[in-house]
Amino acid sequence: MAKRHARRLERRYKRHGSDFCRGEWINALRDYHKLANNKRSSFWKCEVSDASNARQAWKTIDRILCRDNSVSLTPSISANDLSDYFVKKINGIRETTEGAGSPFYESNFSGVELLSFTPLSIADVAQLVREAPTKQCSFDPVPTWLLKDCIHLLAPFITTIINRSLTNGCVPSAFKSAHITPLLKKSGLDLNEACNYRPVSNLSFLSKILEKAVSRQLDSYLTVTKLFSSHQSTYRKFHSTEIILLRVTSDLVSHLDKGEVALMAFLELSAAFDPVDKEILLNRLSSTFGKFTVGC
Repeated sequence: MAKRHARRLERRYKRHGSDFCRGEWINALRDYHKLANNKRSSFWKCEVSDASNARQAWKTIDRILCRDNSVSLTPSISANDLSDYFVKKINGIRETTEGAGSPFYESNFSGVELLSFTPLSIADVAQLVREAPTKQCSFDPVPTWLLKDCIHLLAPFITTIINRSLTNGCVPSAFKSAHITPLLKKSGLDLNEACNYRPVSNLSFLSKILEKAVSRQLDSYLTVTKLFSSHQSTYRKFHSTEIILLRVTSDLVSHLDKGEVALMAFLELSAAFDPVDKEILLNRLSSTFGKFTVGC
């Protein structure tokens, strides 16, 4: 009920756009999140307290910490084996389009070009850190919760790093390193087959803060210049998979009501983000979305 109430207020805010409607929606959303967290916390407390023995209690704790699906690799497969498999997989995908011609995009952009990023203030960086999830990577020198508690002291130094990167258009080498964990695609698969794993990359906390700073400026630029596709529902504020499902359902029903035949084609790309060609991506950004600063 709380979620339904929040979504109803969200739709009302989208219709009217007033500050009053937005305030009511935000308050309802916060109440829903608070209620969900309390319910979740209460559930797991009951699960732990109801454990009949220590073994059952530890199993419950493992479930809470998402450690029940962790896999201990046997000596028959190593990190190098997994790395070689994933590299070979991506190279194989690229080879399928190696003979294709270079795509051509008309340079029909006539708006304001994005030539550089705007440096952030100390308050902006501190706010980004406070809003970020309290997650961390093994590369982080201090726990994320400690960084958040001391952000009033560390914000000036973090701001210098972030602004230097934004100004130079260059991501620090340390921010490009990720801790990669191989996870089984589903339980019951052979632990010794590299194809049964998917790599999950965990970047350092400051790397995510830099990514968020860039993402917000890009999102603001694309929104102001109205360059977002009207059919795009991912990576957009106030959009979700629910919206695109409603749109598809509406189109199907509309065509069926007219007595027309409706067909739907799904395209699933394997490792969609990994084989992206950097030169093609930059050319598309420059021709369709305005000139972007090319960094390192």
